[in-house]
Amino acid sequence: MTDPIPTPTTTPPDILRCAYMDIVVTDLAKSREFYVDILGLVVTEESDTEIYLRSFEEFIHHNLVLRLGPVAAVAAFSYRVRSPEDVDLAEAYYQELGCRTERRTEGFVKGIGDSVRVEDPLGFPYEFFYATLTASPGATTCRARARSCGSTTSTRSRPTSAAAANTSKTWASA
Repeated sequence: MTDPIPTPTTTPPDILRCAYMDIVVTDLAKSREFYVDILGLVVTEESDTEIYLRSFEEFIHHNLVLRLGPVAAVAAFSYRVRSPEDVDLAEAYYQELGCRTERRTEGFVKGIGDSVRVEDPLGFPYEFFYATLTASPGATTCRARARSCGSTTSTRSRPTSAAAANTSKTWASA
């Protein structure tokens, strides 16, 4: 039996971490109630059609995007990669697999820079990005150390409101 999914010769991207999930919800108010009021996520930004959320300890713009739509779905599982070149590698890797890819230098969602979204051979949506905005005052972004983002240091205190959590935004390029 032959493997229906070929093994690419292109180097895969170096993934640092699962960063956020972009999901479509049919009731934004009820979803906000669950994720904010019950689970305690912090609102980074919101509009009538989308809400950007993060956990209290997170330093990037968001961990979860809730987007209003007609059918509940996952828009993308998003991964932060080690370098801008790894975004290029992700695109080339999935193109070699014959997967659908889409690249946006301005990102697909707020707070995320150049990224590529792919549909893997099984139909799952993934996104790979490097640059992101930080989300809270006093947060120290990762510092580049031999191309690695080892640890972060933060002297921030708990924000007293969603507005306070959204007062400082700078691009983080670990």
